[in-house]
Amino acid sequence: MGHDGPISGVAASPSGLIATAGYDNRVLLWDGRLGLPIARGWHDHLANQCVFSADGARVYSAGSDMTARVWRTPDMQLLQVLTGHADDVEMVSPHVSGGPVATCSRDGTIRLYDADGVFLRRLDGHEADVISIAWIDEGDLLASSGDDGTIRLWRARDGETLAVHRFDGVETDTVAPVDPGLIFCGNDEGELITIRNGVPRAMKAHAAGIKRVVVDAAARRLIAASYDGEITLWRFDPAGALSLERRAAYPAWVWPRSVASAPDGRLLFGAFRAGYACYDSAADAWSQAADADPYENANALWRGPDGVYTIGDAGVLQRDGKPIGQAPSLCNALAWIDGRLVVGGQSGVLYDAASGSALHRHDGPINVVATTGDGALLIGGYRGTVQRLTPDGAGGLRLETSRRLHDNAVKGLAVDAGELFCVSASGAALFADARTLEATAVFPNGHARIANGCAALGR
Repeated sequence: MGHDGPISGVAASPSGLIATAGYDNRVLLWDGRLGLPIARGWHDHLANQCVFSADGARVYSAGSDMTARVWRTPDMQLLQVLTGHADDVEMVSPHVSGGPVATCSRDGTIRLYDADGVFLRRLDGHEADVISIAWIDEGDLLASSGDDGTIRLWRARDGETLAVHRFDGVETDTVAPVDPGLIFCGNDEGELITIRNGVPRAMKAHAAGIKRVVVDAAARRLIAASYDGEITLWRFDPAGALSLERRAAYPAWVWPRSVASAPDGRLLFGAFRAGYACYDSAADAWSQAADADPYENANALWRGPDGVYTIGDAGVLQRDGKPIGQAPSLCNALAWIDGRLVVGGQSGVLYDAASGSALHRHDGPINVVATTGDGALLIGGYRGTVQRLTPDGAGGLRLETSRRLHDNAVKGLAVDAGELFCVSASGAALFADARTLEATAVFPNGHARIANGCAALGR
């Protein structure tokens, strides 16, 4: 009874129970000692994140069905459905006292509910999707981060905005407060930001976006997980100064969108598997939940002269439904260039599909590829960069042009008559010259709702 889609969220309770939220709409409860699922609940769309109450008696989950849900442990009986958001709910945060519950959403708002699920008030102020939210200490303060490149502090009892920290529009996916005077966050430039007594300080910590920051205030320890293929463990002093304890690469099947600390000291992560990932920092060793066989899905399709090729989260290349190859990582993209199939995905590496050999490294995870009429390959990635590759005549690919066309992830590319149409996760869209990658027409964010890997071409 594992997941049938990527595990986006993971949480641990003091008693050793583990909760996971997946893109198969499921919220699973696991026996952390055995690594086996014991109960499950459902959202009506993707389950994005999950968290336990302080006493472990409840699991709270956030979903793309625009709800947060409250479940009883250990039987996962549904207790409450928190409604009112107009878009995906990205995170839910129960107060440590067992009182109010905060939710944040891609509709740009934060909502507060009482312990019985009754709506209290809405907090407005973010100018784009709100991705992360957390209570500060045991008091009345909230911290939030969003795609508008801000960190905001709120007073919950009346919804008053107490502080706004702006970071030049760089998307900030994660905020982790220690106390009212010390807050950590991570952004899409790979920076760890320390806000000490209202004064922010940024430090380059990773080569790509930091997706989750978690703090253990008692141990003065911070964990940062990035899309550059690494996690970092830090110690911090009372003034917030960070010292690196360990930098570790994670396997290609790990999804660092969520991190949790288990009672036994292991770090838990989301995964592109049926079960969550575990990291033992003392042994520098990765493992996975017992029910963790790869599931079958397809993220990309190419119709060739000899059949239909597909590839997905397990990295298994199939032709007409039969496995014929294995890529070293999850794959989102598949294309034919210079007489061969190439694939790419979460690792940011473009591979030869037949041999599994690396051909090129992008500046972050690869979301989509497209071929041009003049024999080139275009790659769109998580950081908004589009690259143009051409055959080098010696069996490899040459980087010809690289340009950051969007501020966030490229989700769709289409080419026609030398013109490129490129869309981003925010709905921004533009036309560009397919050879130089110079934009010729730009449409603002929110111009359209864009699905992964899809683009519509035409003015």
